[in-house]
Amino acid sequence: MEGFHYGLGIYSRETPCGTVWGHDGGIAGYAGRAYTDRRGTRSSAVFLPTQPDDAIGAAADRVDAIAPCVMLGRPVPAAALERSAPVSHAVANG
Repeated sequence: MEGFHYGLGIYSRETPCGTVWGHDGGIAGYAGRAYTDRRGTRSSAVFLPTQPDDAIGAAADRVDAIAPCVMLGRPVPAAALERSAPVSHAVANG
């Protein structure tokens, strides 16, 4: 996958707001992704049910696009805000 690099259980991911480092996984009933900046000073974690419906899946994709920007203190790209599932104003604007 372009923009994705993996090693020792940690991967880097290029986002529109910059590079984040993270790991994903799950426990019974939930899957999660956790990201941090290069220095490890700012982090975000997103968890969702392992069997989401379309609305939960769309919202998770939107949060996954927004969270790195908020975490890195950068403006959220308009394309992330225009996706179909609603996200709370607090998440979208930090």
